[in-house]
Amino acid sequence: MTNLQELIDKLEAHETYYDELNARIRCALLSEPGAYLMKSPINGAWCVYKGERAGKPLLYEHSRAYSGIWKSEYLNSVEAAAALVGAVLPGWDWGVMSYGVDGAHGRVWKHGYHDDTVVMSDKGATPAIALVIAILKAVQQKESVVS
Repeated sequence: MTNLQELIDKLEAHETYYDELNARIRCALLSEPGAYLMKSPINGAWCVYKGERAGKPLLYEHSRAYSGIWKSEYLNSVEAAAALVGAVLPGWDWGVMSYGVDGAHGRVWKHGYHDDTVVMSDKGATPAIALVIAILKAVQQKESVVS
């Protein structure tokens, strides 16, 4: 499982290896506990795995509920990032604001609430990245309330 704070830090630092970061998002938000990230021994692509068979890693079988967004490029598309909001924060709304050279800010909030449920991202490199950061922070906040 990917550490959410580590992923947030990488995105806020504007690290640009998007293939790996998109795979880390899949692992952190759309996979069940025990899933892990690794480069494919076949083609070098970043993949999510769970378990082994005959000493070889087993590719993670994602839930059918996520089949429409599993391979999305969340960091390159506001549409894909918005679909991620619906998948991991059902019933939440989202918004992004772009400030040109100053970057962008993303936010998510529970539908109908605009008080303590609003989670804002710090400045992101693009609107899509800013929205993903806000999603990760909201999930992190929800997990800290539960634990």
